[in-house]
Amino acid sequence: MYSTHEQTASRTPPSLHEVGIQQSFGLMGSSLLSPAYADWLEKRARKELKTNVYAAKAWLITARTLFPNNFSIQFAAYDVEKNTEAKHEASKLFLSLFEQFPDHPEVLKEFSNIIEALQNEDNPTEHQQFLQSMFEALPRAAQYDFLLVSSEKSTDKIEHCRLQMLLLRRFPKAVSTLGVKLAEMLYESEKIEGYKNPVNPYRKLLVCGVLPLLLDEKVPISESPKHLNKWLQRAISFYLNYAANSPSCKASTLSPCRDVKMDTSSSDEGKKTADDVDIDISVDNVWDKLRELLSMVAKKCGWDVKSIPSAQRLTSDLNKLNRPVAVPGF
Repeated sequence: MYSTHEQTASRTPPSLHEVGIQQSFGLMGSSLLSPAYADWLEKRARKELKTNVYAAKAWLITARTLFPNNFSIQFAAYDVEKNTEAKHEASKLFLSLFEQFPDHPEVLKEFSNIIEALQNEDNPTEHQQFLQSMFEALPRAAQYDFLLVSSEKSTDKIEHCRLQMLLLRRFPKAVSTLGVKLAEMLYESEKIEGYKNPVNPYRKLLVCGVLPLLLDEKVPISESPKHLNKWLQRAISFYLNYAANSPSCKASTLSPCRDVKMDTSSSDEGKKTADDVDIDISVDNVWDKLRELLSMVAKKCGWDVKSIPSAQRLTSDLNKLNRPVAVPGF
């Protein structure tokens, strides 16, 4: 048995660093693993960030080690790496955040910003370009999981479909397993939502987004020619209705078709129109896209591709129409 004096002497005295911290922050007699110390470390790191980013990162490394389950500390470390555009470190820290705190509002908000950046490929802001590069720095498996989880969590059908297509574009090998389900879901959603005109948001996503991915000759799908023909009928109905009611599509040149007006008068009361959903209905190069889709289906079915009319021929045939028409929908 040790004496009281021996027990007291055997204890490791606090370091001068610990004593200084305790005194400066009013923590004398308190554990350095207390929430108050975690707050102090975060504030100290953010203060250092104004003049010395490396010192700030060092403080946060210490804080993350001492408080691995403290969200505020972990997010602050990610925020510093993101704001200094250190994409590799930022991606690692965000992956850790996503695994530890998947339902935290700040994580969900950041996740939403990343998804928005990925969807804005044509004209991203400077910050969105960084988020895109940060996402690319993630392991491929993590990228796949991110996109899959985001689509599954989306309660909006259109947004769910957009996210699924984003996943399929980035992971072509998933098209054969997820693409058919998505195509059928779009068709069923169109019927459930009550659209009567084939030119509607769900059909646009199906025809212009999903089918070109599904029908690519490199994608192995086991759908029968009958099923492929059903998809083709839906695509033809969409493109012809779009073109027949677009003055620019009936011009002598193959100009973009962007002036289709949705005919809402034919919809039943309570049924939806394209204007009820936030998605761009416009289509460029209608005839080229229709012919391309026809060729893709022909190759899948073993048809003679040479018999498919050219885009110029399709335009010429439609120009013979004297007025906009409603092509029967499928």
